[in-house]
Amino acid sequence: QNIFIKLILKTILNILKINRVPISGDKLGKELNISRTAVWKHIQTLIKQEYDITTTSKGYLLKQDDKILSAYDFNENYELYIIKKDITSTMQIANELSSKSPKDGLVVVAESQNSGIDRENKKYKSPLGGLYFTLTIVPIDSNISFIKILMAAVLSVQKSIKISMKIDSKIKWPFENYIDKRKVSGIIC
Repeated sequence: QNIFIKLILKTILNILKINRVPISGDKLGKELNISRTAVWKHIQTLIKQEYDITTTSKGYLLKQDDKILSAYDFNENYELYIIKKDITSTMQIANELSSKSPKDGLVVVAESQNSGIDRENKKYKSPLGGLYFTLTIVPIDSNISFIKILMAAVLSVQKSIKISMKIDSKIKWPFENYIDKRKVSGIIC
């Protein structure tokens, strides 16, 4: 998508988020200086991207769900943010996308996961209410030690938990953080 279309999509989402009542295609078109047909096409794009937009007799209505981020909440690099309500695993999606064309800074976020895989290859589910994401980093220098990146990431998560939640987490080396014997993060290089 080009920058102009991304800006239109972001603006439509923002208008729908601000207004808790249906907004007509005509009103959106006037606001954006585009036709009602163009508005409809952009709404269809957003629906395909899993935004919960319904059409009523009075216009378009976005289900107000503030729990999940929108890729358009980020100011730049919209294509680097893949946000889903329920997926198999954020890591699986990130791996699939990165295998085609590695993207530094790709973030895959989900409200829940239904087929996460731990380091012993056991499947698990991640219910609503957690923070599930995968961040891909493409090293610029091929001589970088992945074990150093892994250690820095695990220690950073532990420190973030301590600072933000005032809770001590335990590290299960090489890449997991636990609170009260429950896994709260896993990092893979």
